[in-house]
Amino acid sequence: MLDTLAPHGASVFVALADTPASRKLHYQLRYQVYCRKLAYEDPARFPDGEEHDQYDEHAVHFLAFDRRRGDWVGTLRLVHPGPAGLPLASVAGLSSSIGQLINRERVLEISRMCIHTPGVSGGAQDSYESIDAAFRAAPLVFFALVRASVAYAFQAGMSHLAFLTAPSLLRLLRRLGIHQVPAGDACVHRGLRYPRVLDVAGEFRHLIEKLHHHPLSPHIPIEPYQRYSSLMSEMSSRAVRFAVG
Repeated sequence: MLDTLAPHGASVFVALADTPASRKLHYQLRYQVYCRKLAYEDPARFPDGEEHDQYDEHAVHFLAFDRRRGDWVGTLRLVHPGPAGLPLASVAGLSSSIGQLINRERVLEISRMCIHTPGVSGGAQDSYESIDAAFRAAPLVFFALVRASVAYAFQAGMSHLAFLTAPSLLRLLRRLGIHQVPAGDACVHRGLRYPRVLDVAGEFRHLIEKLHHHPLSPHIPIEPYQRYSSLMSEMSSRAVRFAVG
């Protein structure tokens, strides 16, 4: 029934995981991708089948639903600067200007962004090639998740979003018209990675306010994301109306 809640014509929509059940689903998807499919997190550490770490305590979580598959397929979290810092700061050398923004709590990090794509698999040796392939195979889900992160950051008053990315995903970002700039030195973290940063206000204008100019606009909702709790409430209301009718 979830696919009936998407606006007409939308192939993909994103939900803010604002309930225990939705966060559990988010962690379960991460487990399937990071532990089972890509094999670079040890499944034995997560006997409940939910992959999580210390950064989740100060993060907000998103889920992407793909109507073409009729299921939740993607995740993304936005990590707030907190006691544990930002994940990318532990593996990459960041520029002083980005460090100052982090200290002022003006930056969120896009992290644990993944798409569970059937037929894309790999072990520890080719795991990042596999996850890059998943994004390239599902650019609409990737685009929708980035839009949601930009919208949330803008509404939260943040100035920038930071993230680590592979060369292939840099090319995808450019192809999708998502503007970003270097945030520090390249590093080796399960492959060559580049710290990047995007300007929230600029991308909000480009990806949210002027969405109608983007070639993917017919396939995604105007609203960047909905709350999972609102989706479940609407589903319940429709079920009651159907039962009464």
